[in-house]
Amino acid sequence: MIGTRYCRKSNHAGMFRRHGLAIGALVLSLVLSPAAWAVDVPFKLEISDLNQVTVEGIGKIENGQFTGQGQIMGRSFSIVGIIQGDEFSIQASGHLCVLAYFSSFNTQGSGSASPAVGKLSISFTANCGGGHAEQIVAYFELPPGPSEVASGGSTSALPPLDMIDQTYVAVNPAKVREKPDPLSARVKTMDVGQKITVVGRLKGQDWYLVSENDQPLGYVVIDQLMPESQFASVASSAAMVGQSNSSGDIAELDFGHYSALVIGNNDYRNGLQVLKTAAGDARAVAQALRSDYGFKVTLLTNATRAQILAALTKLRQTLTENDNLLIYYAGHGSYDQAGDQGYWLPVDARAQDPTNWISNADITTMLKAIQARHVMVVADSCYSGSLTRDANADIRDASYLGRIVQKKARTVMTSGGLEPVADAGSGGHSVFAAAFLATLGANAGVMDAETFFERVRKPVVLAASQTPEYSNLRSAGHEGGDFVFVRK
Repeated sequence: MIGTRYCRKSNHAGMFRRHGLAIGALVLSLVLSPAAWAVDVPFKLEISDLNQVTVEGIGKIENGQFTGQGQIMGRSFSIVGIIQGDEFSIQASGHLCVLAYFSSFNTQGSGSASPAVGKLSISFTANCGGGHAEQIVAYFELPPGPSEVASGGSTSALPPLDMIDQTYVAVNPAKVREKPDPLSARVKTMDVGQKITVVGRLKGQDWYLVSENDQPLGYVVIDQLMPESQFASVASSAAMVGQSNSSGDIAELDFGHYSALVIGNNDYRNGLQVLKTAAGDARAVAQALRSDYGFKVTLLTNATRAQILAALTKLRQTLTENDNLLIYYAGHGSYDQAGDQGYWLPVDARAQDPTNWISNADITTMLKAIQARHVMVVADSCYSGSLTRDANADIRDASYLGRIVQKKARTVMTSGGLEPVADAGSGGHSVFAAAFLATLGANAGVMDAETFFERVRKPVVLAASQTPEYSNLRSAGHEGGDFVFVRK
């Protein structure tokens, strides 16, 4: 069926220069452990012989160890250093002699300086052989560790950050660590509701660098803090849904951890119509959940039945009661009217053979076994409404948000009822996916899924002949809770 998701309804560097003349290129080679942060450290070598040669570059320091490498006249040298207590010690080795006659000699030199923070210089002698020695001064600009900074150290060098520089509030008891490592020494513990300045987020990591009185203090896991401005949005959202929790009440709520399995199937193999937008919809949703909401996302595109079930099995094995799980499916769907059973169709499905179909019963059985407190299925496929059942609306009183956070939830949001749904819409996405993404982007704080759904539903109804639904997931253990979207 052109323009729709499949709808089967059946009874089934630098460079260094000598007197302005470029002699060679400095090459820095560094090893970075992915589990630790590394800091750029500017350094300079001044090598004195008949003239003076200056080598400038950027090294790196990781867990108190400095490493840098370079070349002089095409020959390599290296510098290693270590911070021990208040002292920074280095050893330089390789071809450090500038005069061509001595350039083949492998030389060494070492020295130390303290305190091991900020700008410092270390002088040492390199023996080039033949009675010739060169005097070398190495200059470094070392970053402070959080403990040194708290006691008044320099703030000129910090770990690589995505800068934020805003006031945040602790939404859980927040442990400030000396290093971005949950096993490192604790600097302090912040009480719920306590404010602190977030300098930035460590690049590629789930840690904030925080400061007090304009001095870096330490590191906090990102899900322990929320922007102060978002607290106002939380209070506003609470008012919109008819409850009056104060921001302090919301701050005391434990929203838990968030995971998502996002599936988008375009490239069907066995005669089913190839879709245009499902895989792209999935990628966009995965990116929004990961970047804006801090979800741990598993993305599957053009997935088989085995791949989908394997991903669900892994979630069953790893998630706990302190987790929230969102499952997003975009692809073909089918409905067996006689058996009152809906199906997702993986890319290895065949139109007349249900062997590789995934039934609502399969999904429900798996979700019953998953230990996550809140699970929401979002299905953008034909006949996805067969997943839902009628449910009584919860009373939205002053304790509404606190109540739904604590109770177990198994809910489903579908792009339509027992009807075809559009495969194309706005901006290269399906009508439903476009509305879903827009609502994710517009949320600035905390929003329960029922409110979220109302914001998705209206633009879909206006743009297409389909009516999204939101309700309990049939026979999956729903206990009156609801999924909650918490913007980072």
